[in-house]
Amino acid sequence: MSQPPKIKFHLLNNLSLDEVKNSNYVVYAHSCPSGLYVGFTKDPVHRWHEHYDDAFNKHSPYYNAKLKAAIRKYSSTFEHYIIAVSKFENQAKNKEAAAIIFYSSNLNMKKEVGSGERDYRFVAIDKQHGIKELLSKKSRAGGKFHQSDSDSANMH
Repeated sequence: MSQPPKIKFHLLNNLSLDEVKNSNYVVYAHSCPSGLYVGFTKDPVHRWHEHYDDAFNKHSPYYNAKLKAAIRKYSSTFEHYIIAVSKFENQAKNKEAAAIIFYSSNLNMKKEVGSGERDYRFVAIDKQHGIKELLSKKSRAGGKFHQSDSDSANMH
């Protein structure tokens, strides 16, 4: 199954498009009726395509993961979010761990243990009016997201 080249992400926690486009890493969340999954990556569109492909590949070692089962069941109803950005991988991992705990992400297979993580000022997803942006995979050369102004709209 082919995935669209652009995916709508909701930018939350007061993130701007510039912050997302100019970050090295983003912490993202995928939500569906089964629950929420949190991860981090350099390229959230590419990463979603990997999750999606693994969900329908019976030979994937991740085929039976909770997120992959949810994708098979609810593939057309997922909402996608960017919830934090980072310049450094270690910082992105820390923000991801804190977000998994804060958002009670039940589709993650790895359970994070709280150890006095920093307060990243996350806000509940349903309590926010973020910005909706259509993002494309990052270009190989520049490493930045492609997006055009005509593709974006404010979420209200």
